[in-house]
Amino acid sequence: MRKIQNILKTSVVVLLLTTGVGCTYDTTVDNPYGGPIDLLNLFTGNLEKASTSPVDLIWNASDRVGVFAGETTNKCFTLVENMNTSALFAPEDEMEIAGPIERVYAYAPYNEAATVIDNTLSINIPDVQPYQAGGTAPGMNPLVASSTTRSLFFKHLCGVVKLKIASPEFGTVKKVTLTTAAEDLLCGPASVDLGFGLHDDPQLTLEENAYKAVVLDCSADPIEITMAGRFFHFVVAPGTYETLVFTIENTDGEKFVSRTKKPITVTRGQIADAGLALIYIEEFFYGKANCIQHDEPGTYAFDCAPYFTTDSYGYAYEFNTRDDLVLASTADLLWQSEKSMITALELAADKKSITFTAAKAGNALVAIRDAEGEILWSFHLWIYPVEEVLYPNGWYVFDRNLGARDNIKGEMGCWGLYYQWGRKDPMPELVKNDKDNNGIFDKNDNYASKTYYKMDNSDFRITNTPSKPGVDHYYAVKHPTTFISKTGTTNVDWVWEGGNDRLWGNPEGKSKPKIENIKKSIYDPCPEGYMVSPLNLLTANGVKTQSVENFPIHGTFQQVGSDAGRMLTTNGINQWFPCARQYHNNMNVAVNPQNNATGFIDQIVRIWTSAPNSDNANNRQAYGFVFGLKREATYPEWSVHRAFGYNIRCVKVVAPAESE
Repeated sequence: MRKIQNILKTSVVVLLLTTGVGCTYDTTVDNPYGGPIDLLNLFTGNLEKASTSPVDLIWNASDRVGVFAGETTNKCFTLVENMNTSALFAPEDEMEIAGPIERVYAYAPYNEAATVIDNTLSINIPDVQPYQAGGTAPGMNPLVASSTTRSLFFKHLCGVVKLKIASPEFGTVKKVTLTTAAEDLLCGPASVDLGFGLHDDPQLTLEENAYKAVVLDCSADPIEITMAGRFFHFVVAPGTYETLVFTIENTDGEKFVSRTKKPITVTRGQIADAGLALIYIEEFFYGKANCIQHDEPGTYAFDCAPYFTTDSYGYAYEFNTRDDLVLASTADLLWQSEKSMITALELAADKKSITFTAAKAGNALVAIRDAEGEILWSFHLWIYPVEEVLYPNGWYVFDRNLGARDNIKGEMGCWGLYYQWGRKDPMPELVKNDKDNNGIFDKNDNYASKTYYKMDNSDFRITNTPSKPGVDHYYAVKHPTTFISKTGTTNVDWVWEGGNDRLWGNPEGKSKPKIENIKKSIYDPCPEGYMVSPLNLLTANGVKTQSVENFPIHGTFQQVGSDAGRMLTTNGINQWFPCARQYHNNMNVAVNPQNNATGFIDQIVRIWTSAPNSDNANNRQAYGFVFGLKREATYPEWSVHRAFGYNIRCVKVVAPAESE
């Protein structure tokens, strides 16, 4: 062999031009000279790029390539001239490979243990891969080339899985481990059949001792996760994987598990998008909706079977089930708004549905219980006719508040029921409360929670409790007739600690996502097919801050009037929004409270949206529509304490296919 002398960059360029190497995939022709290569001291490596979702690779100065040619096995070549997607390589030991050479086989990155046996190359896909912003770290993507010329076209052997992590809840990430639910092999020792042609796909086969996990290591420089998110890329063997499982570990030692919802196909040279990391959960619920609505009295049945969702982003309805889920043991009526409204209530023999008879129009709340009598879930029965109205922006919206008896301007029946933000169960209507018990209402009186009725028509009153340790959405499910007031001046949420922005399925609601991207939550109080209004319901339909344009005022401040409110008049739709008072965030729900009730002359429209506002962890609020009886008091996006009880106006759920 002859020793190669030091090569100047100018000489390299001349050599590339005179030998005809350095061609791209489009111009390379296998065996253009019709004979073997006389020697190999330089070659050009060109990188393949897929036409769709490509893995964008470039050569790096530190890249090393292994070559099998002639009688030489696994010789290391290093990069001497780099054009990013094309580069010139020369032997690391500066010793050329003597000919004749019928075919050159090459692979990257170089591994001194690599072999070719029976035309099969052994390679390794790293099971621990360093984090690299924007893609994969150098040397992680194995490549292979086969040529009868000094121009080698390097083809991908693997694909890349891309995961986005975008919630501060994940903290500062130091490691992400990728596995599959089926424990598929993903990386490690593998072999490649070198019999592929220039236009063929090389076939990679993982060995029996390959690995089931790929670790993306960020420990040297942990990645702080913000709402903007960061992307994480994993090099894995091609294949279709039913469920990818990502275990995300942060610097505090916390571990979160996220699973893909549908099969992911990884194709060599391409990026497979695993979407947004969602912490894997199994959140249990019952039935298809929390509100059962019918236009008129009658006998009806509804689903109360147990299910679970795995959606940690917004608790979207997924009707997953399995044999060990707890079925209801009994069903009973918690309250009804009218005496003798519900005359029959029966849990089916299979414990998966309830049949009831409503003899009158009204509202009612039904609970299912376990064998110990603890409430598992509850359902609001709303027996009144409801219509949906097409708003100018294309959304379909109920013509009245959730639970309302009518939509007649001036009638208290249009007020509806009341909800604390994020809770699925209603609080009763409000009624005029004569605080002095003298039969005469005056400006000092208040509105109080109405007395409802049990199955035997005896009085039923909701209770209230201040928030305390242990109070969260699970507590609320088990206590659907308890109003949970705020505690002190800093905890303005009914949830005791930390809050939960996801309860109504729209944790990013402040940014006004497209309605088709909002999925109804299992804690949403609206009937099936409908959900709590997004933040831009009114602004998208002509309502402006501190303006009466398209939203004129009706009524005046007065002592006992109930006809005050606003009328949405955009494009002539004339939809009534009543001033329906509120449940105050520290309201006393006793029959005749002497204080802390809701103000008698408090004539303000208050309606929740599904959008949380969590800018301050100690002051967790949410957005509502708040409108008073003067122009300046027009706030279509107003942030308030979550412990208040406001009304709700439901909108139709829009599926992605319907929005295209």
